[in-house]
Amino acid sequence: MTQQRRFTKEFEGEAVRMVESSGRTQPKIAGDLGIGLSTLVRWIGRSRDRRAVDPSATSSEVAAELSYNPVRPHCALDFTSPAQFEKSAAE
Repeated sequence: MTQQRRFTKEFEGEAVRMVESSGRTQPKIAGDLGIGLSTLVRWIGRSRDRRAVDPSATSSEVAAELSYNPVRPHCALDFTSPAQFEKSAAE
């Protein structure tokens, strides 16, 4: 089984900006970045959803807001189970 890769919100935001501004196709951008097309499409959908909630937010503002982790401010958010979160918070 392959290990799941994690990408920063900044990388995700830059990939979405490339789709929106470069005029290249989504499959070409995904291939150039070394990510799956379905991953890129999911990121584009998330970006659209966030802008639908707050139309004044730019992609970079949304990415910065989502990347802040109050438990470990120097780290990007990681998706851990509640038990792992409680354990890391106690340390």
